[in-house]
Amino acid sequence: MHFGDANQPDGRDLTSMVTGLLGRLNVGDDGQLHYFGSQCNFHLLHGSLGYVTMESTVSMQRQGLAAVGCLGKDMPLSTELQEHLLELYWTWQNPWNYIVHKGAFSRAFHSRTYGRYCTPSLLSAIFALAARYSDRRELRAVPNDPSTAGYALFEQAKILLLYESQAPTVATVQAAALMAIRALSDNQEALGWLYCGNAARMALSLGLHIDCSQWVASGLISQDEAEVRKVTWWGCYTVDKLFSIALGRPGCTRKSQSTCPKPSLDHDAEYEAWVQIPGLTQDNSLPVLQSRIVSTAHFIAECLSIASEAMDQIYAPNSGLSQKDIENIVGKTDVELRAYYVNLPSHLRLPSTLRTSAPAHIYQLHMQYHVNIILLHRPLLQQYPNISESDPTSVCWESPHRKDCRAAASEVSKLLGIYKQNYTFRFAGMVTVHVAFTAATIHLIDLKPESNPYRQQAMRGLATCVEALEAMKTPWCAWSSKALRAIYALAEEWSMAEVLEMIPNAI
Repeated sequence: MHFGDANQPDGRDLTSMVTGLLGRLNVGDDGQLHYFGSQCNFHLLHGSLGYVTMESTVSMQRQGLAAVGCLGKDMPLSTELQEHLLELYWTWQNPWNYIVHKGAFSRAFHSRTYGRYCTPSLLSAIFALAARYSDRRELRAVPNDPSTAGYALFEQAKILLLYESQAPTVATVQAAALMAIRALSDNQEALGWLYCGNAARMALSLGLHIDCSQWVASGLISQDEAEVRKVTWWGCYTVDKLFSIALGRPGCTRKSQSTCPKPSLDHDAEYEAWVQIPGLTQDNSLPVLQSRIVSTAHFIAECLSIASEAMDQIYAPNSGLSQKDIENIVGKTDVELRAYYVNLPSHLRLPSTLRTSAPAHIYQLHMQYHVNIILLHRPLLQQYPNISESDPTSVCWESPHRKDCRAAASEVSKLLGIYKQNYTFRFAGMVTVHVAFTAATIHLIDLKPESNPYRQQAMRGLATCVEALEAMKTPWCAWSSKALRAIYALAEEWSMAEVLEMIPNAI
Protein backbone atom coordinates (compact mmCIF):
# COMPACT_ATOMS: atom_id res chain seq x y z
CA MET A 1 0.00 0.00 0.00
CA HIS A 2 1.37 3.39 -0.97
CA PHE A 3 1.28 6.62 1.00
CA GLY A 4 -1.18 8.19 -1.42
CA ASP A 5 -3.80 5.45 -1.02
CA ALA A 6 -7.19 6.60 0.25
CA ASN A 7 -7.00 4.24 3.23
CA GLN A 8 -3.75 5.70 4.47
CA PRO A 9 -3.86 8.33 7.24
CA ASP A 10 -3.01 11.87 6.16
CA GLY A 11 -0.22 13.94 7.69
CA ARG A 12 -2.38 15.22 10.53
CA ASP A 13 -3.49 11.68 11.44
CA LEU A 14 0.11 10.50 11.45
CA THR A 15 1.09 13.35 13.74
CA SER A 16 -1.76 12.63 16.15
CA MET A 17 -0.75 8.96 16.23
CA VAL A 18 2.85 9.81 17.10
CA THR A 19 1.97 12.45 19.69
CA GLY A 20 -0.78 10.43 21.38
CA LEU A 21 -0.25 9.55 25.05
CA LEU A 22 -2.24 6.33 25.09
CA GLY A 23 -0.81 3.00 24.04
CA ARG A 24 -2.71 0.09 22.55
CA LEU A 25 -3.24 -3.64 22.81
CA ASN A 26 -1.52 -5.60 20.07
CA VAL A 27 -0.50 -9.17 19.34
CA GLY A 28 2.99 -9.87 20.67
CA ASP A 29 5.66 -12.25 19.43
CA ASP A 30 4.18 -15.08 21.50
CA GLY A 31 0.78 -14.76 19.83
CA GLN A 32 -0.86 -13.27 22.96
CA LEU A 33 -2.37 -9.83 23.41
CA HIS A 34 0.13 -7.40 24.96
CA TYR A 35 0.03 -3.73 25.89
CA PHE A 36 2.46 -1.33 24.22
CA GLY A 37 2.69 2.17 25.69
CA SER A 38 3.20 5.19 23.46
CA GLN A 39 6.85 5.62 24.52
CA CYS A 40 7.89 2.32 22.90
CA ASN A 41 6.72 3.14 19.30
CA PHE A 42 5.20 -0.33 18.79
CA HIS A 43 1.81 1.19 19.66
CA LEU A 44 1.84 2.73 16.17
CA LEU A 45 1.36 -0.71 14.59
CA HIS A 46 -2.15 -1.98 13.92
CA GLY A 47 -1.17 -5.64 13.84
CA SER A 48 1.66 -8.04 14.56
CA LEU A 49 4.86 -7.99 12.54
CA GLY A 50 3.78 -11.26 10.98
CA TYR A 51 6.19 -13.71 12.56
CA VAL A 52 6.62 -15.39 15.91
CA THR A 53 10.05 -15.29 17.52
CA MET A 54 9.13 -16.89 20.84
CA GLU A 55 8.07 -20.37 21.86
CA SER A 56 4.30 -20.74 21.95
CA THR A 57 2.40 -20.90 25.22
CA VAL A 58 1.52 -24.57 24.72
CA SER A 59 5.13 -25.44 23.92
CA MET A 60 6.36 -23.81 27.13
CA GLN A 61 3.73 -25.63 29.17
CA ARG A 62 4.91 -28.93 27.73
CA GLN A 63 8.54 -28.10 28.44
CA GLY A 64 7.63 -27.24 32.02
CA LEU A 65 5.85 -30.57 32.52
CA ALA A 66 8.84 -32.40 31.03
CA ALA A 67 11.22 -30.57 33.38
CA VAL A 68 9.08 -31.48 36.40
CA GLY A 69 9.26 -35.13 35.37
CA CYS A 70 13.02 -35.08 34.75
CA LEU A 71 13.69 -33.47 38.15
CA GLY A 72 11.46 -35.94 39.97
CA LYS A 73 9.17 -33.15 41.24
CA ASP A 74 5.94 -34.51 39.78
CA MET A 75 3.23 -35.06 42.42
CA PRO A 76 0.24 -36.82 40.88
CA LEU A 77 -3.06 -36.45 42.74
CA SER A 78 -6.12 -38.67 42.54
CA THR A 79 -9.25 -37.19 41.00
CA GLU A 80 -10.90 -37.26 44.42
CA LEU A 81 -8.04 -35.34 46.03
CA GLN A 82 -8.02 -32.78 43.21
CA GLU A 83 -11.74 -32.14 43.68
CA HIS A 84 -11.22 -31.86 47.45
CA LEU A 85 -8.56 -29.17 47.01
CA LEU A 86 -10.56 -27.28 44.39
CA GLU A 87 -13.59 -27.19 46.68
CA LEU A 88 -11.47 -25.78 49.50
CA TYR A 89 -10.05 -23.18 47.13
CA TRP A 90 -13.46 -22.06 45.79
CA THR A 91 -14.88 -21.88 49.32
CA TRP A 92 -12.16 -20.22 51.38
CA GLN A 93 -9.58 -18.57 49.10
CA ASN A 94 -11.09 -17.34 45.84
CA PRO A 95 -14.05 -15.44 47.37
CA TRP A 96 -11.59 -13.20 49.23
CA ASN A 97 -8.89 -12.90 46.57
CA TYR A 98 -11.15 -13.15 43.53
CA ILE A 99 -8.58 -13.72 40.82
CA VAL A 100 -9.63 -16.97 39.11
CA HIS A 101 -12.78 -17.00 36.98
CA LYS A 102 -14.33 -20.27 38.16
CA GLY A 103 -16.44 -20.88 35.06
CA ALA A 104 -13.62 -20.47 32.53
CA PHE A 105 -11.20 -22.46 34.67
CA SER A 106 -13.65 -25.29 35.39
CA ARG A 107 -14.60 -25.75 31.74
CA ALA A 108 -10.94 -26.14 30.81
CA PHE A 109 -10.15 -28.32 33.83
CA HIS A 110 -13.01 -30.76 33.29
CA SER A 111 -12.24 -31.05 29.58
CA ARG A 112 -8.73 -32.13 30.66
CA THR A 113 -7.11 -29.71 28.25
CA TYR A 114 -4.54 -27.10 29.19
CA GLY A 115 -4.93 -23.69 27.60
CA ARG A 116 -5.06 -20.03 28.50
CA TYR A 117 -7.51 -20.53 31.40
CA CYS A 118 -6.09 -23.65 33.01
CA THR A 119 -2.35 -24.25 32.84
CA PRO A 120 -0.11 -26.67 34.73
CA SER A 121 1.35 -23.86 36.84
CA LEU A 122 -2.06 -22.49 37.81
CA LEU A 123 -3.38 -25.91 38.73
CA SER A 124 -0.31 -26.63 40.88
CA ALA A 125 -0.51 -23.18 42.50
CA ILE A 126 -4.18 -23.66 43.40
CA PHE A 127 -3.48 -27.10 44.85
CA ALA A 128 -0.42 -25.85 46.79
CA LEU A 129 -2.39 -22.99 48.36
CA ALA A 130 -5.57 -24.99 48.98
CA ALA A 131 -3.52 -27.64 50.77
CA ARG A 132 -3.11 -25.09 53.58
CA TYR A 133 -6.83 -25.47 54.31
CA SER A 134 -6.75 -29.28 54.33
CA ASP A 135 -6.01 -31.79 57.09
CA ARG A 136 -5.27 -34.60 54.63
CA ARG A 137 -1.92 -36.14 55.62
CA GLU A 138 -1.08 -37.30 52.10
CA LEU A 139 -0.63 -33.64 51.17
CA ARG A 140 2.18 -33.17 53.69
CA ALA A 141 5.88 -33.74 53.15
CA VAL A 142 6.00 -34.85 56.80
CA PRO A 143 2.69 -36.54 57.72
CA ASN A 144 2.63 -35.27 61.32
CA ASP A 145 3.63 -31.70 60.44
CA PRO A 146 0.78 -29.50 59.09
CA SER A 147 3.30 -26.81 58.12
CA THR A 148 4.53 -29.07 55.29
CA ALA A 149 1.10 -29.32 53.63
CA GLY A 150 1.38 -28.66 49.90
CA TYR A 151 5.19 -28.44 49.97
CA ALA A 152 5.70 -30.82 47.03
CA LEU A 153 2.96 -29.12 45.03
CA PHE A 154 4.59 -25.74 45.57
CA GLU A 155 7.97 -27.06 44.42
CA GLN A 156 6.27 -28.39 41.30
CA ALA A 157 4.55 -25.05 40.67
CA LYS A 158 7.87 -23.17 40.90
CA ILE A 159 9.34 -25.14 38.00
CA LEU A 160 6.21 -24.86 35.88
CA LEU A 161 5.96 -21.10 36.39
CA LEU A 162 9.59 -20.66 35.36
CA TYR A 163 8.75 -22.05 31.92
CA GLU A 164 5.26 -20.62 31.47
CA SER A 165 6.33 -17.07 32.34
CA GLN A 166 8.28 -17.01 29.07
CA ALA A 167 4.97 -17.07 27.18
CA PRO A 168 2.41 -16.02 29.80
CA THR A 169 -1.36 -16.10 29.69
CA VAL A 170 -3.90 -14.80 32.20
CA ALA A 171 -3.56 -18.15 33.99
CA THR A 172 0.17 -17.51 34.45
CA VAL A 173 -0.64 -14.20 36.14
CA GLN A 174 -3.10 -15.96 38.43
CA ALA A 175 -0.54 -18.67 39.25
CA ALA A 176 2.15 -16.14 40.19
CA ALA A 177 -0.24 -14.22 42.47
CA LEU A 178 -1.32 -17.38 44.29
CA MET A 179 2.27 -18.54 44.61
CA ALA A 180 3.13 -15.20 46.20
CA ILE A 181 0.58 -15.89 48.94
CA ARG A 182 1.80 -19.44 49.36
CA ALA A 183 5.45 -18.35 49.63
CA LEU A 184 4.66 -15.74 52.27
CA SER A 185 2.84 -18.33 54.37
CA ASP A 186 6.14 -20.24 54.51
CA ASN A 187 7.90 -17.01 55.52
CA GLN A 188 9.69 -16.99 52.16
CA GLU A 189 9.18 -13.25 52.15
CA ALA A 190 11.62 -12.40 49.35
CA LEU A 191 10.20 -15.09 47.08
CA GLY A 192 6.61 -14.05 47.81
CA TRP A 193 7.42 -10.42 47.03
CA LEU A 194 9.10 -11.52 43.80
CA TYR A 195 6.11 -13.60 42.69
CA CYS A 196 3.75 -10.74 43.54
CA GLY A 197 5.82 -8.42 41.36
CA ASN A 198 5.95 -11.04 38.60
CA ALA A 199 2.16 -11.28 38.61
CA ALA A 200 1.75 -7.51 38.33
CA ARG A 201 4.39 -7.18 35.60
CA MET A 202 2.89 -9.98 33.53
CA ALA A 203 -0.59 -8.48 33.97
CA LEU A 204 0.66 -5.13 32.69
CA SER A 205 2.48 -6.83 29.82
CA LEU A 206 -0.70 -8.64 28.77
CA GLY A 207 -2.62 -5.38 28.96
CA LEU A 208 -5.04 -6.70 31.57
CA HIS A 209 -5.23 -3.17 32.99
CA ILE A 210 -6.65 -1.83 29.72
CA ASP A 211 -10.33 -1.72 28.76
CA CYS A 212 -10.65 -4.21 25.89
CA SER A 213 -14.31 -3.52 25.05
CA GLN A 214 -13.33 -2.32 21.56
CA TRP A 215 -11.73 -5.70 20.90
CA VAL A 216 -14.96 -7.40 22.00
CA ALA A 217 -17.03 -5.12 19.77
CA SER A 218 -14.82 -5.92 16.78
CA GLY A 219 -15.02 -9.66 17.48
CA LEU A 220 -11.30 -10.11 18.16
CA ILE A 221 -11.94 -11.51 21.64
CA SER A 222 -15.07 -12.93 23.26
CA GLN A 223 -17.11 -11.40 26.04
CA ASP A 224 -16.08 -14.31 28.28
CA GLU A 225 -12.39 -13.64 27.66
CA ALA A 226 -12.89 -9.96 28.48
CA GLU A 227 -14.55 -10.95 31.76
CA VAL A 228 -11.65 -13.26 32.65
CA ARG A 229 -9.24 -10.41 32.01
CA LYS A 230 -11.22 -8.11 34.34
CA VAL A 231 -11.30 -10.69 37.13
CA THR A 232 -7.58 -11.38 36.78
CA TRP A 233 -6.52 -7.73 36.68
CA TRP A 234 -8.48 -6.63 39.73
CA GLY A 235 -7.52 -9.78 41.61
CA CYS A 236 -3.86 -9.09 40.85
CA TYR A 237 -4.34 -5.44 41.85
CA THR A 238 -5.78 -6.52 45.21
CA VAL A 239 -2.98 -9.00 45.92
CA ASP A 240 -0.40 -6.32 45.06
CA LYS A 241 -2.02 -3.84 47.47
CA LEU A 242 -2.29 -6.41 50.26
CA PHE A 243 1.38 -7.33 49.85
CA SER A 244 2.36 -3.67 49.79
CA ILE A 245 0.56 -3.11 53.10
CA ALA A 246 1.73 -6.36 54.73
CA LEU A 247 5.40 -5.71 53.91
CA GLY A 248 5.35 -1.91 53.92
CA ARG A 249 6.79 -1.55 50.43
CA PRO A 250 5.74 0.32 47.27
CA GLY A 251 3.38 -1.70 45.11
CA CYS A 252 3.59 -2.24 41.36
CA THR A 253 0.07 -1.13 40.41
CA ARG A 254 -1.57 2.29 40.30
CA LYS A 255 -5.24 3.00 39.76
CA SER A 256 -4.28 5.82 37.39
CA GLN A 257 -2.69 3.21 35.10
CA SER A 258 -5.91 1.28 34.67
CA THR A 259 -8.88 1.69 32.36
CA CYS A 260 -10.10 -1.86 32.91
CA PRO A 261 -13.67 -1.96 34.25
CA LYS A 262 -14.36 -4.04 37.34
CA PRO A 263 -15.88 -7.52 36.85
CA SER A 264 -19.54 -7.68 35.94
CA LEU A 265 -22.01 -7.83 38.83
CA ASP A 266 -24.49 -9.61 36.56
CA HIS A 267 -22.27 -12.66 36.31
CA ASP A 268 -23.45 -16.00 37.72
CA ALA A 269 -20.50 -16.04 40.13
CA GLU A 270 -22.07 -13.20 42.14
CA TYR A 271 -25.15 -15.27 43.02
CA GLU A 272 -23.58 -18.70 43.34
CA ALA A 273 -24.40 -20.44 46.63
CA TRP A 274 -21.65 -20.27 49.21
CA VAL A 275 -21.50 -23.46 51.27
CA GLN A 276 -19.22 -23.19 54.27
CA ILE A 277 -18.51 -26.90 54.79
CA PRO A 278 -16.80 -28.40 51.71
CA GLY A 279 -18.03 -31.87 50.83
CA LEU A 280 -21.24 -31.66 52.87
CA THR A 281 -24.73 -30.75 51.72
CA GLN A 282 -25.96 -27.57 53.33
CA ASP A 283 -28.79 -28.03 55.84
CA ASN A 284 -32.01 -27.25 53.98
CA SER A 285 -33.42 -25.61 57.10
CA LEU A 286 -30.79 -22.89 56.88
CA PRO A 287 -31.00 -20.00 54.41
CA VAL A 288 -28.71 -20.38 51.42
CA LEU A 289 -25.97 -17.76 51.44
CA GLN A 290 -25.09 -16.18 48.11
CA SER A 291 -21.36 -15.77 47.62
CA ARG A 292 -21.47 -12.13 46.45
CA ILE A 293 -17.92 -12.74 45.30
CA VAL A 294 -17.94 -9.96 42.69
CA SER A 295 -19.38 -7.35 45.07
CA THR A 296 -16.72 -8.30 47.61
CA ALA A 297 -14.01 -7.89 44.97
CA HIS A 298 -15.38 -4.46 44.01
CA PHE A 299 -15.39 -3.24 47.60
CA ILE A 300 -12.00 -4.52 48.66
CA ALA A 301 -10.31 -3.20 45.50
CA GLU A 302 -11.85 0.25 45.97
CA CYS A 303 -11.17 0.29 49.71
CA LEU A 304 -7.52 -0.63 49.15
CA SER A 305 -7.25 1.88 46.32
CA ILE A 306 -8.53 4.77 48.45
CA ALA A 307 -6.31 3.86 51.40
CA SER A 308 -3.16 2.99 49.46
CA GLU A 309 -3.20 6.22 47.44
CA ALA A 310 -2.92 8.09 50.75
CA MET A 311 -0.51 5.67 52.40
CA ASP A 312 1.82 5.78 49.41
CA GLN A 313 2.21 9.49 50.16
CA ILE A 314 2.38 9.60 53.94
CA TYR A 315 4.62 6.54 54.33
CA ALA A 316 7.01 7.48 51.51
CA PRO A 317 10.60 7.92 52.82
CA ASN A 318 11.15 11.03 50.70
CA SER A 319 7.65 12.49 50.72
CA GLY A 320 8.69 15.90 52.05
CA LEU A 321 5.25 16.27 53.64
CA SER A 322 4.79 18.50 56.65
CA GLN A 323 2.69 17.45 59.65
CA LYS A 324 -0.08 19.66 58.33
CA ASP A 325 0.10 18.03 54.89
CA ILE A 326 -0.21 14.58 56.46
CA GLU A 327 -3.15 15.75 58.57
CA ASN A 328 -4.92 17.01 55.44
CA ILE A 329 -4.30 13.78 53.50
CA VAL A 330 -5.44 11.61 56.41
CA GLY A 331 -8.54 13.73 57.01
CA LYS A 332 -9.60 13.73 53.35
CA THR A 333 -8.98 9.99 52.96
CA ASP A 334 -10.76 9.15 56.20
CA VAL A 335 -13.88 10.94 54.98
CA GLU A 336 -13.70 9.14 51.63
CA LEU A 337 -13.19 5.71 53.23
CA ARG A 338 -16.01 6.14 55.72
CA ALA A 339 -18.40 7.42 53.06
CA TYR A 340 -17.66 4.39 50.91
CA TYR A 341 -18.10 2.07 53.91
CA VAL A 342 -21.41 3.63 54.99
CA ASN A 343 -22.79 3.19 51.48
CA LEU A 344 -22.05 -0.53 51.30
CA PRO A 345 -24.89 -2.50 49.68
CA SER A 346 -27.01 -4.42 52.19
CA HIS A 347 -25.64 -7.81 51.13
CA LEU A 348 -22.10 -6.76 52.12
CA ARG A 349 -23.09 -5.44 55.53
CA LEU A 350 -22.67 -7.41 58.74
CA PRO A 351 -25.68 -9.34 60.09
CA SER A 352 -27.66 -7.43 62.71
CA THR A 353 -27.66 -10.41 65.07
CA LEU A 354 -25.14 -13.08 66.05
CA ARG A 355 -27.78 -15.74 65.34
CA THR A 356 -27.23 -15.24 61.62
CA SER A 357 -23.94 -15.29 59.76
CA ALA A 358 -22.50 -13.95 56.54
CA PRO A 359 -20.03 -15.72 54.24
CA ALA A 360 -16.53 -15.79 55.71
CA HIS A 361 -15.11 -13.34 53.18
CA ILE A 362 -17.65 -10.69 54.18
CA TYR A 363 -16.16 -10.61 57.68
CA GLN A 364 -12.67 -10.43 56.19
CA LEU A 365 -13.49 -7.39 54.06
CA HIS A 366 -14.85 -5.56 57.13
CA MET A 367 -11.70 -6.40 59.08
CA GLN A 368 -9.54 -5.12 56.23
CA TYR A 369 -11.48 -1.85 56.19
CA HIS A 370 -10.72 -1.31 59.89
CA VAL A 371 -7.04 -2.16 59.34
CA ASN A 372 -6.92 0.51 56.64
CA ILE A 373 -8.33 3.01 59.15
CA ILE A 374 -5.63 2.05 61.67
CA LEU A 375 -2.78 2.36 59.18
CA LEU A 376 -4.14 5.67 57.94
CA HIS A 377 -4.24 7.27 61.41
CA ARG A 378 -1.35 5.50 63.15
CA PRO A 379 1.38 7.92 61.94
CA LEU A 380 -0.44 10.70 63.82
CA LEU A 381 -0.83 9.02 67.21
CA GLN A 382 1.73 11.40 68.73
CA GLN A 383 0.40 14.61 67.28
CA TYR A 384 0.64 16.19 70.77
CA PRO A 385 4.32 15.50 71.63
CA ASN A 386 4.42 17.99 74.51
CA ILE A 387 1.80 16.15 76.55
CA SER A 388 3.04 13.46 78.93
CA GLU A 389 1.61 9.98 78.43
CA SER A 390 2.11 9.31 82.14
CA ASP A 391 -1.03 11.36 82.81
CA PRO A 392 -4.11 9.27 81.92
CA THR A 393 -6.34 12.34 82.11
CA SER A 394 -4.29 13.99 79.41
CA VAL A 395 -6.03 14.98 76.20
CA CYS A 396 -3.45 12.74 74.45
CA TRP A 397 -5.58 9.71 75.28
CA GLU A 398 -8.52 11.32 73.53
CA SER A 399 -6.72 12.67 70.49
CA PRO A 400 -8.86 11.97 67.41
CA HIS A 401 -6.29 9.75 65.71
CA ARG A 402 -5.75 7.64 68.81
CA LYS A 403 -9.50 7.25 69.25
CA ASP A 404 -9.89 6.21 65.62
CA CYS A 405 -7.12 3.61 65.91
CA ARG A 406 -8.51 2.27 69.19
CA ALA A 407 -12.05 2.00 67.82
CA ALA A 408 -10.84 0.23 64.67
CA ALA A 409 -8.66 -2.20 66.65
CA SER A 410 -11.60 -2.99 68.93
CA GLU A 411 -13.79 -3.69 65.90
CA VAL A 412 -11.14 -6.02 64.49
CA SER A 413 -11.00 -7.97 67.77
CA LYS A 414 -14.79 -8.17 67.86
CA LEU A 415 -14.93 -9.47 64.28
CA LEU A 416 -12.18 -12.00 64.98
CA GLY A 417 -14.32 -13.36 67.81
CA ILE A 418 -17.36 -13.65 65.55
CA TYR A 419 -15.28 -15.28 62.82
CA LYS A 420 -13.97 -17.86 65.28
CA GLN A 421 -17.48 -18.63 66.47
CA ASN A 422 -18.82 -19.14 62.94
CA TYR A 423 -15.91 -20.73 61.07
CA THR A 424 -12.85 -21.19 63.33
CA PHE A 425 -9.49 -19.77 62.27
CA ARG A 426 -8.60 -23.01 60.51
CA PHE A 427 -10.20 -21.55 57.39
CA ALA A 428 -9.22 -17.89 57.77
CA GLY A 429 -7.44 -16.35 54.79
CA MET A 430 -3.78 -15.49 55.19
CA VAL A 431 -4.58 -11.76 55.17
CA THR A 432 -6.16 -12.29 58.61
CA VAL A 433 -2.67 -12.70 60.07
CA HIS A 434 -1.77 -9.11 59.21
CA VAL A 435 -5.21 -7.97 60.35
CA ALA A 436 -4.73 -9.45 63.83
CA PHE A 437 -1.11 -8.27 64.02
CA THR A 438 -2.03 -4.67 63.15
CA ALA A 439 -4.85 -4.52 65.70
CA ALA A 440 -2.51 -6.03 68.30
CA THR A 441 -0.05 -3.14 67.92
CA ILE A 442 -2.76 -0.66 68.93
CA HIS A 443 -3.83 -2.80 71.89
CA LEU A 444 -0.19 -2.98 73.01
CA ILE A 445 0.12 0.80 72.98
CA ASP A 446 -3.01 1.11 75.13
CA LEU A 447 -1.52 -1.15 77.82
CA LYS A 448 0.87 1.60 78.89
CA PRO A 449 0.81 3.16 81.41
CA GLU A 450 -1.09 0.96 83.87
CA SER A 451 -3.36 3.87 84.78
CA ASN A 452 -4.61 4.16 81.22
CA PRO A 453 -8.44 3.97 81.40
CA TYR A 454 -8.52 1.81 78.25
CA ARG A 455 -6.09 -0.79 79.57
CA GLN A 456 -8.57 -3.59 80.32
CA GLN A 457 -10.27 -3.16 76.98
CA ALA A 458 -6.87 -3.34 75.29
CA MET A 459 -5.92 -6.49 77.20
CA ARG A 460 -9.10 -8.27 76.11
CA GLY A 461 -8.58 -7.20 72.51
CA LEU A 462 -4.96 -8.28 72.54
CA ALA A 463 -5.90 -11.69 73.95
CA THR A 464 -8.30 -12.19 71.04
CA CYS A 465 -5.64 -11.24 68.49
CA VAL A 466 -3.05 -13.53 70.07
CA GLU A 467 -5.54 -16.41 70.18
CA ALA A 468 -6.29 -15.89 66.49
CA LEU A 469 -2.61 -15.83 65.56
CA GLU A 470 -1.97 -19.00 67.58
CA ALA A 471 -4.81 -20.77 65.77
CA MET A 472 -3.61 -19.56 62.37
CA LYS A 473 -0.24 -21.20 62.91
CA THR A 474 -1.84 -24.32 61.42
CA PRO A 475 -2.83 -22.91 58.01
CA TRP A 476 -0.35 -20.05 57.79
CA CYS A 477 2.54 -21.49 59.76
CA ALA A 478 5.64 -19.33 59.62
CA TRP A 479 3.82 -16.08 58.74
CA SER A 480 1.57 -16.28 61.80
CA SER A 481 4.46 -17.43 64.00
CA LYS A 482 6.49 -14.43 62.86
CA ALA A 483 3.71 -12.04 63.91
CA LEU A 484 3.53 -13.70 67.34
CA ARG A 485 7.28 -13.44 67.79
CA ALA A 486 7.11 -9.74 66.91
CA ILE A 487 4.39 -9.12 69.50
CA TYR A 488 6.43 -11.03 72.08
CA ALA A 489 9.55 -8.98 71.26
CA LEU A 490 7.64 -5.71 71.60
CA ALA A 491 6.13 -6.80 74.92
CA GLU A 492 9.58 -7.78 76.15
CA GLU A 493 11.09 -4.47 75.08
CA TRP A 494 8.25 -2.53 76.72
CA SER A 495 8.35 -4.66 79.92
CA MET A 496 4.82 -6.07 79.61
CA ALA A 497 4.97 -9.22 81.75
CA GLU A 498 1.25 -10.03 81.32
CA VAL A 499 1.65 -10.11 77.55
CA LEU A 500 4.73 -12.35 77.75
CA GLU A 501 2.68 -14.86 79.75
CA MET A 502 -0.04 -14.66 77.12
CA ILE A 503 2.24 -15.98 74.34
CA PRO A 504 4.44 -18.67 75.89
CA ASN A 505 4.99 -20.47 72.56
CA ALA A 506 6.17 -17.45 70.57
CA ILE A 507 9.86 -18.36 70.70
